Amino acid sequence: MAGGYAALMVVALAMLSVAMFGPAPQILAIHNAHTGSAIVMNGGMAITVALMLGFYPFFGIVGVAAAYTIGSFAVSLVLWRYTLHRTGIDCSIFALKTGLAAHKANPLTVIRAPGAYE
Repeated sequence: MAGGYAALMVVALAMLSVAMFGPAPQILAIHNAHTGSAIVMNGGMAITVALMLGFYPFFGIVGVAAAYTIGSFAVSLVLWRYTLHRTGIDCSIFALKTGLAAHKANPLTVIRAPGAYE
């Protein structure tokens, strides 16, 4: 029972990381960037499976949950950075800090990331 509860708490951290970096896959889909999103997700799956195979013998089900959390965090981070670069949209929770300051300075300005595509 204790192992299942610990695994559930670790997986909850994965959901927190996905929520923290926002809806990057959906934004990429709107901008017709399905291929980049699929490449990142498949790479994340490969990393997650490798970590699961490495963690399970030592940590059991909690190790599998930790591998899933690490993989989810990595995929969310890379998709967020790719979305920011490709579209100029900062969909993370961190946009509140940077976007509001820029918006207060000039409310009519569209905020775009440096090097973003037009």
